[in-house]
Amino acid sequence: MAAPLLDMLSRVCERIGELREDEDVERFASVLLARRPEAFEGLPGGATGSAARAMAPRIARKQLELVRELPGMVETIAATLDVPTDPPALQLMQVAALAYLVDPGDLLPDDMPAGYGFVDDSIVLRAMAVTVPPLYGMDATAVARERLVIDFHGLCIPRAIAPELERSVRSSSTMVQMLGLLPPALVHDSIRRLLEEPLVPLQSQPPAGTGWGLSQGSWFRLPDGVLEELPGGGVRYRLDHEMGVALLGDALERR
Repeated sequence: MAAPLLDMLSRVCERIGELREDEDVERFASVLLARRPEAFEGLPGGATGSAARAMAPRIARKQLELVRELPGMVETIAATLDVPTDPPALQLMQVAALAYLVDPGDLLPDDMPAGYGFVDDSIVLRAMAVTVPPLYGMDATAVARERLVIDFHGLCIPRAIAPELERSVRSSSTMVQMLGLLPPALVHDSIRRLLEEPLVPLQSQPPAGTGWGLSQGSWFRLPDGVLEELPGGGVRYRLDHEMGVALLGDALERR
C-alpha cells in the first residue's frame, strides 16, 4: 500500500532510529525535570536536588528504550493495513493512530529534544493496540505489559495536556463505534483521505455504547503520581496509595 502517510511514517521512524540512548539520556532527563518537576517534589531537594538529578537519567534511559520500540510497532501495524477488518472502522482507528504519529505538532511536538516529543505517540499507538489486541495477536500478558508502559510514559506527560491526551485516546474506540454504523464505502473513503492527507484530522462525535469486542475507552487514564526511591537503587512512580510502576534495573514491574 503506497500512500503519503506511509512515506511520512518511514521518515519519522528513521528519526526515531537515530536516537541514541547514551547520547540522548542527559538531554531527555533535563526535559523531564523541566516539564514534570512536580513528580520529583517528594524527593529530598525536590526537582532541583541531587536525588532528582541522579534519578532522572535512569528514568530517561528506559523511556528512550521504549520510544525506540516505535518503528517495530509501526511495521506491525502497517502490515495489517492490507488485511480487511470487520468492521472496516477498526482499520480506520489504526490509520488514525499512525496519522497522530506523523503529526509534528501534536500534543508533545516531535522536535522536542532527545525524542521526548515521541512519548505521546508511543502512548497513542500502544493504547490503540490494547484496545484491539486480537488484531496483533496480543495475549493478556502482552496487554498488561503495554498498559504498564503507558503508565510509565505518563510520567513524562505534563499535567496541562494529560486530559487532552486522555480524550484523544478514548475517542478512538468511540470513533470506531460511530463509524461502524455507516456504510463501509464511507469508512473506506475516510481511510483513503487519512492515508493521503494524514495531517488533516477526521471530525467525529462519540456515540453511546460499545461493540465488536473493543476494550472500553474508559480504561485509559494518565493518573498523576510521585517518584520514590526503592531499596537497591530502584525507582517507583507511585500512582496511588497501593500501586505504581517500579523500574528495577532495566525492568518495569507493577508494584
